[in-house]
Amino acid sequence: MGVSRKRLALSDFLLVSGFAYLSLIAWRNVALFALAAPPVLTRHAAPVLDGLGRRFGWRAATTSPGRRQVTLNWIVLGLVAFATLIKAATALPLEANLTEIRKTMPVEAVTFIKKNEPPGRLFNSYKLGGYLLWELLNTRFSSMAH
Repeated sequence: MGVSRKRLALSDFLLVSGFAYLSLIAWRNVALFALAAPPVLTRHAAPVLDGLGRRFGWRAATTSPGRRQVTLNWIVLGLVAFATLIKAATALPLEANLTEIRKTMPVEAVTFIKKNEPPGRLFNSYKLGGYLLWELLNTRFSSMAH
């Protein structure tokens, strides 16, 4: 955006900088930044790329892709989809995941809370909040379903 001659709107600045700040605070916010930033960055990159194209004699493609290109694109898409399926099918087994979770998460504390159901609020660190919510709410909702 700094190289673009296009004026930066306040809303664009707040959108990109706000989500950039949030993504620096917590890793889970990076996906939100990845959704919010590209439209703004693209609006500012397009004039820069057009200027570079004129300077170096590049021109945009004016013809539609040929049959070979379309076929190649479908082959690449198929390979990516196949690789995704292979990766999903060969994920770590459940026991390996549970072993790793036990190394970093308070599994015993969750077991105690589930068993004794102490009254009052739960105070926990920010880092463990997602795990505790998942485990405790998952248990509560699954017991309601039965």
